[in-house]
Amino acid sequence: MVRWGPNLWRKLLFFVSVALLVPSNLYGLNLLHETGKQKSFPHFAALKSNFIHARVGPGLAYPISWCYQKKDLPVEVLLEFDGWQRVRDWQGSKAWIYGRLLSRKRTAIICSRQKKGKRFVALYAAPRETSPVVAHVEIGAIGKVRKCNGQWCKVHFSEIKGWVEQKLLWGVYPREIIE
Repeated sequence: MVRWGPNLWRKLLFFVSVALLVPSNLYGLNLLHETGKQKSFPHFAALKSNFIHARVGPGLAYPISWCYQKKDLPVEVLLEFDGWQRVRDWQGSKAWIYGRLLSRKRTAIICSRQKKGKRFVALYAAPRETSPVVAHVEIGAIGKVRKCNGQWCKVHFSEIKGWVEQKLLWGVYPREIIE
């Protein structure tokens, strides 16, 4: 039989308070990378594969909502739970994806929120509208983000490289600087 003396109560109170003060794995919420660095939420990531199941909840027991079928599609990671990440895509849909299926590689999709009625966006040789146009990129095209200065981003679309206004991209935050 356990004796509930004053020392046992102090020890129990100590262990409970320590458990409540350690947030790194409280309720399964993991805020650490494999490397031990602190993650910041939200942040952008990209799909590693052409076929990824998006689930209703964080685990294989939860039903599949839909399947993403585009490698490098940017998603915004909202939080992590037990290796699963809650993501939002460029259309606003939210789902859970297993964390190892996401890459920290930065990609972006050209979206039409600023260019209503247009099908293409100009890709410039330099980060200004007066520079020569390298190509016209279709709305919905996905490119690899190389750098951003807060107003413009250098993006690679296959073999075509150029600068696009940051406000036309989904996959980078407004005024975000990427070097």
